[in-house]
Amino acid sequence: MKRALLLAAQKSLHPNPAVGCVIVKDGSIVGEGATDDGGRPHAEIMALRESGASARGGTVFVTLEPHGHRSTSPPCTEALIDAGVSKVVIAMLDPNPHVSGSGVGKLEEAGILVEVGLEADRAQQHLLHYSHSFSHNRPYVVMKAGLTLDGAIAAKDGTSQWITSREAREDVHRLRAGLNAVMVGAGTLRTDDPLLDVRLEGYQGHQPHPVVVSGTTPLPKRARIADREPLVVTTGGDLPWGRPLVVAPDENGLPDLTEILSGLLAEGYLSVLAEGGAALNGALWDLGLVDKGVWHLGAKVAGGSGLPVLAGSLDTLAKAVDVTIEDIRMVGPDIRCEFTRR
Repeated sequence: MKRALLLAAQKSLHPNPAVGCVIVKDGSIVGEGATDDGGRPHAEIMALRESGASARGGTVFVTLEPHGHRSTSPPCTEALIDAGVSKVVIAMLDPNPHVSGSGVGKLEEAGILVEVGLEADRAQQHLLHYSHSFSHNRPYVVMKAGLTLDGAIAAKDGTSQWITSREAREDVHRLRAGLNAVMVGAGTLRTDDPLLDVRLEGYQGHQPHPVVVSGTTPLPKRARIADREPLVVTTGGDLPWGRPLVVAPDENGLPDLTEILSGLLAEGYLSVLAEGGAALNGALWDLGLVDKGVWHLGAKVAGGSGLPVLAGSLDTLAKAVDVTIEDIRMVGPDIRCEFTRR
């Protein structure tokens, strides 16, 4: 199962979960595979193709319950049954309430032994974003921020390059690589003109899709991000570039953030990195839409006159949100703090 989890971890897919599968017979691995790019074929099919006839009588280790329903491809349970495997060991059941348990049921009906729960904690962590989409009906949201030791994301005049070090910025690129989309507000777009891609030496893997939340101020006619065909969230009207995602406005006439996240999930994005400024960060935080924070504290002090990381509505400490600090360490000269909302 650890080998299957390792195979799954090498993939970054959406909206299909990345799954790993290993087939063992007589103490040896006869086939293995992970969900292919694009989500098809599934891991079980990839492993069965490699094992061939050797799969008969073997034991299958798979990180997620094989699907037992017919969608755009035949059920994996059907393929496992036809291959004549004797046992299937599953790390975790599918969190999709419409299919959870159906794969196990079909395998057992065919007389195949089924065991569930081996390395379940690791599998659940790996498939956190996939599971979160069913429990919250929105993508998993990570808020990234680079700030001074006294909590400013920019100086009073708006300058912010560079608060953090090259090492911290490289860490952000690695963070982007593990998420489906990167979202900024129109203000950050106009100020920084970011690309929102992964730029690491030798990197050729997954690139997150850029998302721009358009406010009341028109977008610039030109932006570097335009060539990446970003998804532009708007309440309506013409856009100079990008593919529109039209959502209802909130009470301030801005795109409703809850509707935005629901729309991104409908587009197939299971995880989003929020890289906005204080306004977007604060709005997400106030609505309870941030699941994890990854903040880099640069070795600088703004002197109390900088822009805050959150332009929120907190007016008394009694309303402060408790968080759990999951990890804190040095990245170059800076401090990396990772936390989750309680």
